[in-house]
Amino acid sequence: MSDLPKELVEEILSKIPVTCMRSVRLTCKKWNALSKTRSFVEKHIGEETSRKSSVIMTMNQKVYLLGVSFSGTHNKFDTSIKHKGTLIIRNNNMDSEPLVLKVFHGDGLLLFVMVKRVVVWNPYLGQVKWIQARDSYYQDDFAMGYAKKDKSHSHKILRISNVNSIPYEIYDFKSDSWKVLGITPLEEDVFLCYEALSLKGNSYWVAREKIETRNKKFFICFDFTEERLGSRLSFPFDSYFEDIVILSNFGEEQIAVLFKKWGKFEMKIWVTSKINPTTVSWSKFLEVDMRPFITGCNHVFTQSRGFFIDEEKKVVVVFGRHEFDDTRKIAYIIGEDGYFRKVDLGEDTNIFSHQHVRSYVPSSVHINHPFC
Repeated sequence: MSDLPKELVEEILSKIPVTCMRSVRLTCKKWNALSKTRSFVEKHIGEETSRKSSVIMTMNQKVYLLGVSFSGTHNKFDTSIKHKGTLIIRNNNMDSEPLVLKVFHGDGLLLFVMVKRVVVWNPYLGQVKWIQARDSYYQDDFAMGYAKKDKSHSHKILRISNVNSIPYEIYDFKSDSWKVLGITPLEEDVFLCYEALSLKGNSYWVAREKIETRNKKFFICFDFTEERLGSRLSFPFDSYFEDIVILSNFGEEQIAVLFKKWGKFEMKIWVTSKINPTTVSWSKFLEVDMRPFITGCNHVFTQSRGFFIDEEKKVVVVFGRHEFDDTRKIAYIIGEDGYFRKVDLGEDTNIFSHQHVRSYVPSSVHINHPFC
């Protein structure tokens, strides 16, 4: 292939799966240099995302990359969910593979939360940044985003401590340091329900009121440009303590929300038509009666921490546990006109851990130096 024109080599290599890019880069200096050019990256990422969707999922305190593809026409299609590989970060100072407590995705970067450190990783470029903790991260909430004051995004990590006297700290990749944020904390009667979701440099959480007479759910944004929490944002429904409310990315510009009221069988999904740190508007995407499919659907959705939707097929894939066996992780594929299928993803020995699931799109975003 060394005698072929550069454009043809680029076209051939762009067909190779993302999981094989490390081997491509190690083959020769010429291919390594080619794989990092802007034209190749755009072509390769475009090819990868057109073939199938990729999902990051935690199981047994490890992180897996899943490929999800649909073939056929509306309501007459086959679904394939396959393990593409295990995402393993190597560190010469550690005797064994570190256990991952939580995983986040934003702007093509992955944030792995461990007991006493966090790791930021771009699997596509092979860049890793280890960030040491000052104490345990076990009970903290995290979010990742970037400031948008200039063309080059300045990536940051927000840490919200649930046990520390310092509630908010932010890590700046450029300065390679933490700083305490002097911002107004969440109201005393507000509780963050689930992990943060990143969109366009900002992060969003489902939250609820602690007061027993209300317990109403809403969501809230952290603006990484202004480094402050936004006001309450409303869902297109009223939900309370026991109701299921889960956020997911819908492309790079929108958020989807899954809602199932406790004791009811209807699952409903909306997507944002407009969203920023202070305003939001919604449009309905899908509504399905779950009675014909899942006997214990309250249990299934309570155990879920992630889903994603396919706009073309009008289908949602919900990641949860088996309705009768907590040790089995299941992907529930639910669509219009009665389409339903279950895919067994394997055994999770830690039945008390929640499943962290994030859509993943390869990215050419570089992690700022210095590396740790």
